[in-house]
Amino acid sequence: MFRKLIMCAALAVMPLASACAPLASPAPIGAATVVDDRAMFAVEAAYNVPAHAYVTADANGLLTPALKAQIKPLLLQAYDALELARAAYRAGNVAGFEAQAAAVRDLASRANALIPK
Repeated sequence: MFRKLIMCAALAVMPLASACAPLASPAPIGAATVVDDRAMFAVEAAYNVPAHAYVTADANGLLTPALKAQIKPLLLQAYDALELARAAYRAGNVAGFEAQAAAVRDLASRANALIPK
C-alpha cells in the first residue's frame, strides 16, 4: 500500500519535472578545463626538454663554457616565463597565459637548438 502511494506521488510529479527547463551541460566547462590543463602540461614540457638536455649535456662534458654562457640565460628567461605562465594559469588570465606560453616555447626552442645532441 505504501509503495503504491509513493509510486503514485512520483508519477504525479514527473510531468512537472519534465516541464522544467533542462540544466546546462557542464561539458563546455569541462572541455575548457581539459584544454587548459593540456596547454599547461605542454608549456611545462616545452621548458623541461631543453632543461634536462642541458643538464645531461653538461654532465657528459659536451658543453663548452662559451656554449653554457649562451644557453643558460635562455633557460633562465624561459623559467621566468614559465613561472609567469603558471601564475596566469592559476589566475585564469588566458591572454597572459598564452603570451607567456609563447615566450617559453620560443626561448626553450632557441636553447634547445644550441645544445649538442
